[in-house]
This record gives sequence, structure tokens and C-alpha cells, in this order.
Amino acid sequence: GVGDLSRCFAIRATDFFLHKLRYSSVCTMLAFREEEFRRRVDKATETVRQILHRTRSPVYAADAEHSYSDKFVLCNILVRLALGSVFHSLSVAGISNQDLATLVEWSKEATVGLRLEARESCRFVQDTSRERKTSETRITGTVSNQVFSQSTKIVTKITEYEWAVEGRWRLTAFRGVGSDETDLINLMSQNFSRSVITGSKSNPRFDSHVFPNLEVDISWLLQHLSGPDGSVDFEINREVASCCTPRRNKDVNDALFCTSMLSAWCASVRAFFADQVFAIATLGLEADKRPDVLGISTEGVFV
Repeated sequence: GVGDLSRCFAIRATDFFLHKLRYSSVCTMLAFREEEFRRRVDKATETVRQILHRTRSPVYAADAEHSYSDKFVLCNILVRLALGSVFHSLSVAGISNQDLATLVEWSKEATVGLRLEARESCRFVQDTSRERKTSETRITGTVSNQVFSQSTKIVTKITEYEWAVEGRWRLTAFRGVGSDETDLINLMSQNFSRSVITGSKSNPRFDSHVFPNLEVDISWLLQHLSGPDGSVDFEINREVASCCTPRRNKDVNDALFCTSMLSAWCASVRAFFADQVFAIATLGLEADKRPDVLGISTEGVFV
């Protein structure tokens, strides 16, 4: 009836709105910088030329002779490479082949994600006082044929306050909401502690603080894993009506959305370590003695 038709139209309109909202956010997050990309490709190409035989000369895909179908092939290859690099990174992060197989099984019935959780506390230990001579003045002279000498010393009393900073961070893969330990796989974790000296009895960190969890859904990525060795399976379905071009289709849109979400999560994780964990290593240190942790960069890596 008319009521059923109206409800059907409302559902389809809602789906269309969510679809547009989802993929418009992808464009915002990717912020593709062509000049930066070309600079990295050119640098990588020079390295490749040194390895390959002189008769081979790598070029941009657009500059190579190709057919329209080759564009789909190229998209498939690029997505597979992206997924392969993700799973390689996960293996470096501590996921074994057995753990990966478990995550794949989880993804068949539930959502699977990565979570970084952390907590920190800072407690007062003790205060110590010491004296430091800041200056000394000596005056000598003669008065009525009598030699005299006078000295003045300025001593500053310094009180130092010692704090114990302790914390822990943990990276896990989780199923569903990950509320139970059976729904978690520990990937990496570390306890950290440091003694910090300050010049005032003001807590340099937090009395006790639990940082907000950083989470990202990797279900779609796991659903395209085809083997325990990290091999992936991705193919653009050209038979469906929604497949318009090699770029405008649901499969590529899903790939862009999921990888951009993962990229944003990685950026948040990096910011957490730079602003929180690594910051503890520099507390109380003079500028020239602080480790240059912010100098860590991916500049030399092309992915």
C-alpha cells in the first residue's frame, strides 16, 4: 500500500544520506597532496632504476600505454598493496598468524577493532633542601697602616621536589565492545616509570588519569584476508550497477573509507605517544639534553 511505499522510500532516502555522509567524510580525511605524492614517487623511482636492468624504465601509470580495463587492474593491485602493508604492520605490532586467524573468524560474526588504552599517575615522593653559593665578594685594604680583609658570601637555599611518574599503555585487538578478556588479544604493552625533579610542589603531570581509548574498526580489512600468511583478496565487482568507474564504485569507496579511518587512528596514536608518553622522558630536562623524539619521521618510507 501507500504506507509501505512511503516507509520503503524513507528507508532508501536514509540509506542514501548515510552513504553520501560516509564517503564525503573520506574525501575530507584523505586530504590528498599530489605534489607530496609525486615527490615521493619520483624519489622511489630513482631508487628502483638503480636496481632494475637499464632496459626497464618505470613511469607513471597515466604515461604508460593501457586499456580501460587496465585501470581496474591497477586499482585492484593498489588496494591489495595497501591491505598487505596494513597486515605487515600488524605483524610487527605483535599479531601472530594464529592471532590473525582468530581475528578473521571473529570478523565473520562481529566487528573487530584495535584499541590503545593508557593510564598514568604521578605521586609526590619527598623534598630535599640544599645550599648553593651563588656569589662571593672579597675586599682588602689598609687603614692606619693596618691591613684588613672582608668577604661576603651569598648562599641560596634550594628546595627540590621529587615525583614518581608511573603508567601503562596497552594495544589490543578486540571483538564487539571488548568488555570480556576472552574478546581481547594483547598485541603490545609497556609499563613506564620515571623520577622527576621540580622546583615547586606542584604536580607536573596527573594525580591519576585514564586516557580516552583510541579505537578503530578493522573488520572490513580482515574480511579481505585470504591466507594465514597475510595474503589478501580484493577485486572490484564490475557486474553491479553501482560500479561506475574504476574509482567510483562501492568496493574502492569501502577501501578508502576503512584505510582512511585507520590512517586517522594511527595519527592519533602517534600524537598520544609524542604528547604524553615521550613528554615524560623530557620532564625536568634542560632543552639541550632532551631526546629529539619529535624528529622521528616516516620521510624515508614510501608506501
